[in-house]
Amino acid sequence: MKLQIKIILDEMLSFGNRSKLKVLKKAGDTLEVNDFSSTVFFILQWNRTISKGLLDLDKYFIDRYIFNKELSDTIYKKNKRFFDLCPEISEIFTLFPDKIEFNSKLNDYEKKEIRDYIAERFRPPLLTTIKKPKNNS
Repeated sequence: MKLQIKIILDEMLSFGNRSKLKVLKKAGDTLEVNDFSSTVFFILQWNRTISKGLLDLDKYFIDRYIFNKELSDTIYKKNKRFFDLCPEISEIFTLFPDKIEFNSKLNDYEKKEIRDYIAERFRPPLLTTIKKPKNNS
């Protein structure tokens, strides 16, 4: 794996610790915490899901993630700010109004290597919802 790609991925994988950011620093400093984290999480989760075979996804999701049509404008705008603030990310991914794809310069081996690297290291946080008990009086 190219060193620059590894550095970008390592920073994405440590997105919860902004003090470790160098390449992604401008995006981390400029974007709201939720926008930064959700964009990075989205990209990592897509790749982890494919690598681990967690879902039986259509073959079109292997090299690209197609946005939900109803949400594509919102998702694109959020991702565009991230990509604009961190142009180095385009060494790995390319953003379009309706999808994110791997950079076309990457071959299949490099894509698999990136996916496997993410899958081995990305541990998504477990989210839980605690509901207030109903008052039965």
